[in-house]
Amino acid sequence: MTESRGERLCLSRRAFLLSVGTAVGLLALGGPSEVFGQGAAPALAQVVRPLATPRAAATARPTITVRYPTPTPTGLPVTSGLQMWFDAGTQCDGVGDGVAQSSWTDLSGNARHVVQASGTLQPTCQTAVGDLVNGLPVIDFDGTDDYLRLAFGSLAQSTTIFVVADSDDQDGNSFYFDGVASREAIYWRVTGQRAFFAGAEIDTSTNGQPAANTMASIVVDFDGASSAEWLDGTANGTGNPGSAALTGITLGNSSGLSGPWNGQYAMVLVYAPKLSTGDRQLVEAYISTRWGTP
Repeated sequence: MTESRGERLCLSRRAFLLSVGTAVGLLALGGPSEVFGQGAAPALAQVVRPLATPRAAATARPTITVRYPTPTPTGLPVTSGLQMWFDAGTQCDGVGDGVAQSSWTDLSGNARHVVQASGTLQPTCQTAVGDLVNGLPVIDFDGTDDYLRLAFGSLAQSTTIFVVADSDDQDGNSFYFDGVASREAIYWRVTGQRAFFAGAEIDTSTNGQPAANTMASIVVDFDGASSAEWLDGTANGTGNPGSAALTGITLGNSSGLSGPWNGQYAMVLVYAPKLSTGDRQLVEAYISTRWGTP
């Protein structure tokens, strides 16, 4: 029997659809080169995929815990020997203005967090627009009795200590930084004069003092007779303050709680051993960029 033109078109359409369906099946199994190289073409049953389990019959979903890491300021150029790193911009990020701080987190990874359990002795975050320093919040100590503290195992000299802070009044006997039992201290001795101490007092006033309510970078190398201080990157005194080690730190007051600080802190860094001149200058440049110090 001779096929009509219509029958030939119908058969061609069915052949085309069958070939397309076979090709789709082969692609699902990895492609014709993979399958046909092994012999016969696969049966349609080989490309059937089971339906997903109905939602009602699904097992209980696992609990997923999302942890948000503490934001860390980037760009600290020297991390070798970093013992402690306190940054008020990170500590007070997203915190309400005037909120008391029971601790200040150490970002160095050494978990030397300074703490204060008593609510009346806790410093506060200053986050109002008018209190920001270079666009960043600071931590305010009231000049009466606020302080944060941590005791730890001995950290021997040599050390380099950076304190970025300002003073509201520059009264004498106000401490930027002190130890706990064994001490390395940086403080105002009298109005217009600073000192550092590790068993003996060295007064520093070579290049004057920062003005009140002005954020400044104070750096001290504690290294016996090779000790020295810098104010905003400029050498500001040398001498031998003694060889005492650190067995803890106190921020915002003296170790005996007789020298409260009236002002704001931006950053505190402690390195051991002390930094080379080049590394110290790199950190000073970082501080200047982050906090707008001279």
